Amino acid sequence: MSKATIYYHDIGDYLSREEKLEKIRKFGSVANVPWKTLKPNEHGDWINKRNSAFEEFIPIGDKSKDSEDSFFNPVYSRGLASARDAYCYNSSKSKLIDVINDFIDFYESQRVNFFSKKNHKALNVEDFIDFKTEKVTWNRGLKNDLKRNFKIEYDQSNLRIALYRPFFKQRLYFARELNDMVYQLPKLYPIDKLSNYVICVSSNFKDGSILIADKIPDLHFNGDTQAFPLYYYEERQKSSPNLFDEGEQNEFVRRDGVSDFILGRAQKQYGKNVTKEDIFYYVYGILHSPDYRTAFANDLKKMLPRLPLVENVKDFWAFSKAGRKLAELHINY
Repeated sequence: MSKATIYYHDIGDYLSREEKLEKIRKFGSVANVPWKTLKPNEHGDWINKRNSAFEEFIPIGDKSKDSEDSFFNPVYSRGLASARDAYCYNSSKSKLIDVINDFIDFYESQRVNFFSKKNHKALNVEDFIDFKTEKVTWNRGLKNDLKRNFKIEYDQSNLRIALYRPFFKQRLYFARELNDMVYQLPKLYPIDKLSNYVICVSSNFKDGSILIADKIPDLHFNGDTQAFPLYYYEERQKSSPNLFDEGEQNEFVRRDGVSDFILGRAQKQYGKNVTKEDIFYYVYGILHSPDYRTAFANDLKKMLPRLPLVENVKDFWAFSKAGRKLAELHINY
């Protein structure tokens, strides 16, 4: 059997059904269509083919390897997937507190009632809990918490400010027991008093949205958000606490989100005065470069960014300074 030949013609994006049919009618015949013959590349791309130069660049992040041959360490995170936006987010602090307390109170009443039954071990939780209530939404995690008799208590420190959508902040109740998936965000924003910046990249870059955040970003902050941090935090191991260990902030050790690997590469290329913060803003600048976004548009729709270290020292500092200024505008809008 001989291989098929595939012909293709792009009539344009974002057209209505009527507009598409009208374009086809104007050709009059299939023979008049300016067909292109399609052949796949080595990646299996038939259209919107990737730029081969993209593979030569350095990954922005890579969790699949033990080595740090990427711009950021493996501690980066997806945005918050609460699966309970109507409960966990609110513009009003007082309303959010009321909703969360109602949620917890109802859950606790169900938990206590379930375990008060003498035959609770033989009971099916699914048959016992109230699915009709609007005070609680039962997902797998919450049902498992009830099964294991896990007590949930309201915690004032879980009240945070989050970036729900671009340039739109909301009050958030940030807690594993009420949020469906927190990913690695507790390492990026462990407590409210510790500051951080994260570069939020849409995982498929389909809308080209790149935004910086100084608060917890939602998963859909800018489209299936992946957040690359300036810092991440680890809990301090305390064997014998002293006077200087007192206070929430001292319970955490700050680590750099930018990798030692990329710092070494950048300092070798641009000089020892380059810092990880300079590289962080260089990334933000490059990701907003029209030339970069145009040349690698097809690649960015298929995977996370890979970035070059530009050859010229002046270009590096131009991108870093531009990224820093742009970040300041986006944060302090």
